[in-house]
Amino acid sequence: MTQHDPFAPPGWFGRQAMSRWSEWVPGLAASLSVGLGLLVLSAWHTHTTAIIQWPAGSPPTRYNAAILMVLLGLALLSWIRRWRSWALGLSGAVVVLSGLTLVQYLAGINLGIDQLLMHDYITTELYAPSQIDPRAIQTPIHQLFIQVEQPLPGRPSPNATLSFLCLGLAVLGLAIADHKPSSQFPPARLPWIPAVAATLATGVVGSNLIVLLGYLTQLGTAYTWRFLTGVALPTAVVLLGLGLGIVVAVLHRQPHPGQPRWLAGSVGFGVATASLLLWEALISWSSTLRSELSAQLAQQVTNLLLPAANIVLTAGLISALLVAGVLHLYRRSQAQAQKLHRLNDALTQTRSLLDTILESTGDGILVLDADWHIRYFNSRFLRQWAIPLALADEVVRSGATTNFYPFILSQTKDPQAFDAAFQRMMADLNQKTFDRVELIDGRVLERHGRPHRVGDRTVGKVLTYHDVTERHRAEMALRDSEDRYRSVVTALAEGVVLQDANGVIQTCNSRAEEILGLTLDQMQGRTSIDPRWRSIYEDGRPFPNDKHPAIVTLRTGQPNRNVIIGIHKPNGTLTWISVNAEPMVRSGETQPYAVVCSFADITQRRQMEEALFHEKELAQVTLHSIGDAVITTDVAGRVEYCNPVAQSLTGWSQAEAQGRPLDTVFTIIHEETREPAPNPVEIALRENRVVALAKDTVLLSRDGREIGVDDSAAPICDRQGQTVGAVMVFHDVTQSRQLTRQVTWQAIHDPLTGLVNRREFERRLHQAIARAQAHEGSYVLCYLDLDQFKIVNDTCGHNAGDELLRQITNLLQSHIRKTDTLARLGGDEFGVLLYQCALEQALRVAHSLKDAVQDFRFAWAGNTFAIGVSIGVVPINHHSDTLENVLIAADTACYTAKNNGRNRVHTVHLDDQALLQQQEEFRWVARLTQALTDHRFCLFAQLIVPTAPGPAKEYHYEVLLRLRDDTRQMIPPLAFLPAAERYGLMAKIDRWVVSTLFQHWPTLHNQLDSDPTVPTVYAINLSGASLNDDAMVDFLRQQFALYPVPPQQVCFEITETVAIANLSKASDFVRQLRALGCRFALDDFGSGVSSFAYLKTLPVDYLKIDGGFVKNILDDRVDYAMVDAISTIGRVMGLKTIAEYVENSAILDCITAIGVDFAQGYGIGHPQPLVCTYDLE
Repeated sequence: MTQHDPFAPPGWFGRQAMSRWSEWVPGLAASLSVGLGLLVLSAWHTHTTAIIQWPAGSPPTRYNAAILMVLLGLALLSWIRRWRSWALGLSGAVVVLSGLTLVQYLAGINLGIDQLLMHDYITTELYAPSQIDPRAIQTPIHQLFIQVEQPLPGRPSPNATLSFLCLGLAVLGLAIADHKPSSQFPPARLPWIPAVAATLATGVVGSNLIVLLGYLTQLGTAYTWRFLTGVALPTAVVLLGLGLGIVVAVLHRQPHPGQPRWLAGSVGFGVATASLLLWEALISWSSTLRSELSAQLAQQVTNLLLPAANIVLTAGLISALLVAGVLHLYRRSQAQAQKLHRLNDALTQTRSLLDTILESTGDGILVLDADWHIRYFNSRFLRQWAIPLALADEVVRSGATTNFYPFILSQTKDPQAFDAAFQRMMADLNQKTFDRVELIDGRVLERHGRPHRVGDRTVGKVLTYHDVTERHRAEMALRDSEDRYRSVVTALAEGVVLQDANGVIQTCNSRAEEILGLTLDQMQGRTSIDPRWRSIYEDGRPFPNDKHPAIVTLRTGQPNRNVIIGIHKPNGTLTWISVNAEPMVRSGETQPYAVVCSFADITQRRQMEEALFHEKELAQVTLHSIGDAVITTDVAGRVEYCNPVAQSLTGWSQAEAQGRPLDTVFTIIHEETREPAPNPVEIALRENRVVALAKDTVLLSRDGREIGVDDSAAPICDRQGQTVGAVMVFHDVTQSRQLTRQVTWQAIHDPLTGLVNRREFERRLHQAIARAQAHEGSYVLCYLDLDQFKIVNDTCGHNAGDELLRQITNLLQSHIRKTDTLARLGGDEFGVLLYQCALEQALRVAHSLKDAVQDFRFAWAGNTFAIGVSIGVVPINHHSDTLENVLIAADTACYTAKNNGRNRVHTVHLDDQALLQQQEEFRWVARLTQALTDHRFCLFAQLIVPTAPGPAKEYHYEVLLRLRDDTRQMIPPLAFLPAAERYGLMAKIDRWVVSTLFQHWPTLHNQLDSDPTVPTVYAINLSGASLNDDAMVDFLRQQFALYPVPPQQVCFEITETVAIANLSKASDFVRQLRALGCRFALDDFGSGVSSFAYLKTLPVDYLKIDGGFVKNILDDRVDYAMVDAISTIGRVMGLKTIAEYVENSAILDCITAIGVDFAQGYGIGHPQPLVCTYDLE
């Protein structure tokens, strides 16, 4: 039900064509008719004569004519607006009223319908003599063959009445033709009625055109006869307009399909011929009357008839042209009209079919315009939303949604969401929309929104509601099922792939992506036979396409399981999978529509199998090829297997040994006790553990050989942990035991002398100290140091030195007990540990050893050398301290013996001052080592100035060393350098001094407040250890290469004593560094007895005079002479001299007078800090 049917056909004059001229022309004519009619009726009631009789002197517009104008105009408007019932009624009233009026004229009777309720007040006025037209023909006159004796009040003229009747019949016929078939009307429309209506209207147009021309030409005979029977001008205009309107409207009405083509021409020819005949008759009548009447009367007749004839001729020709044109256009539009007729029939059928479809469809349909007014809804929509009929009728009547939309919202599960979606949907009428609506009763509707277009305009929205409740429930159930399936498939440890009937992959789980190394997007569209898989058999052969499990299953419809395939991932790795293919077959069919392939990654298992096979093969090969012997037994200890090595060692072959007790084949004893050794296999089987063979076990071979063996036995268990046998692995260790004994002996003995080495000696000494502390005996330690060994070694070479050590060893061993320990502790040092020996007895042994060595003469290459030995003796008792302290005491005693004149024996006790001093030096060794690590040393610089007056060309400083202790106090070098020299730390200290000075070289002048533009020479002291270090020169070269230090500004100081001790090495050392540009100073020059003799050999730059001479130069003439002599020798040899210990200006003046070049001492300047990298804070 709708208030407006959007699917109704347009008809002849529908709303959709209101803008076309074929509708507004008749509409305008009808509106003019109604308007003039109402105006005239108003004038009659108000006695407005100017309106009734217009123009003045013309026939008045009769009351009934005005009524007919209103009725006929309304009838035509109703027909145009498709109000067929109104059109029928109004046009029928026009036909009845005009027909009765015409009957009155024809029958000469008065039915009383002329004046109706109105009094004809104007008749008397119009009949006044002053109103009589002198040209009027005296009564009686004929009008359209009707004789009119006198005018009647309210009655239209005969020709006007006839025009109203024709137009009324035309509109009535058109209304009947357009009306739907019913019981009162013929069962089919009458296609000839429009043609008749057009003909009637054309006649009315022609007759009223004559009247209009009469008015225009002021020819009264054309429109009036005796005034009161004439046609009024408004009536003629209305009739002419109504006639034209009907003609125009009928032009677009489908004509009778049987109309002949010559009809238009024949009708036009007939009208024209009739007009000519009437014109000829009037002309003939006019001629006859002029000949028979008087001249004056003839002239009047001529004045009357000739214009009338001309008017008739003109009107006839115009009517002929109009009729011919109408019929011609009518004929030309026949094809289009027939097409429109067919389209109308098809549209009617389509509408009927569409109505049937819309009512029979399962979807609810709702049509809304742009203003949300409801234009249409079907019955399914009412049932879907449970809309009451009263509410539906209200919508049908008004189209409003005031109560309708709230009811719709009340039926939804979420009204707010529904309203928001509806607002968005209606906001853009051109947008297609789709959503779902859930109702409160649980039903689900799918809503489709589509634009409602008329032509190229969008006038609303068409909404369809499809009930998908069951499908929604099925979808939800299917979604739940899919979720469960997806969860199960996702959780599977196997990959799962779904392929269609063509083998194309559709989907897969994440495990499949992981195994295959591809994403789902990369797999979709590929098949099992895609060459990119590069599938292979287990033996490496390519896997044929027709053998793939999925393809086989799709071809045969049967499952295909446990197929091993190797595939190559995109990264090139080979993955092995075990594939199962299961067909998916619909009920009643045999051919699969899809196949599900599940596969497990067996790469690791295959690798394990291959590894196990490899290990098995390797074990078999290994057991036959290894150097170890292997014997396996059953749980009872009977031999099951012997590898070739075991067969060789035992003397039993595999065949002979198999099944025999292990004790028979494998007989072992202790190497020393010769007692039978426990069988390790028996212990392993009994205690279910790994058992090693007893130490020093010997295997008695079947052929009588004794073979040292080392073995272990372990139980063999099955998967359940049950012992099923044992395995014993052993190997021949005869040679390795001999080698071990030899290595062990070498580890604790000196290879040159065969004596116990220092490590073993210290171990035995430690045991002796422990026993002495436990009051388990008394011991004495003797520390021996040969006195002239270095002379022999340097003079005759190392071979002579080694031979001397061997002979001394034999000599010493002959003077001690076998229970005592004689050891070589290193170089030319020996140690003797006397067991259970009192100190007095030990001293006698020590003196006998000293005397034996003293009496010994070593001959080598014709040379004979006397050898001496210094011996330090330390008693070991329960007061003895640690091993380290005992060794320090022995070393101290030996050192004291050397200092006391060598070749003597010295005994030291723990409270001896010399021992305490030695221990202090040992502690200094640890402190110095830590100081080097922590950079506790500091560098100071003492100024050296030239004695000659004038500006200095370069500065000179001596770099001095200090040590900062934990209390931030500076320790002078004399406190720690002796210990460093004695225990070999001077070379490390010298290196630290050089590297530290070089690292801070760019900033040294800032510390000394010296002019950076004047070169500064720094004198660095080097010890004898550095001169004897073969790597020291390379180290210095490396330092010069690392840091921007000019070698010309570095002067190395070496003491005269050190230089003379190893003159050749010192000379070579000096020459190599002087080649780099370094300078050298000979320190403490003059302290030696042969100082001047070595100057030619040592290429030094400075002679640094011993401070002992300088500080007493003012009081001792000998010291003065020494300084003078050294200065003189220096000048002669081109060497600069430096005086130390210049403590005052008097000494400075004295050495200046002598000619010494430089001075250094507290009188010149105290040492000042140069570099200190350690900060206690």
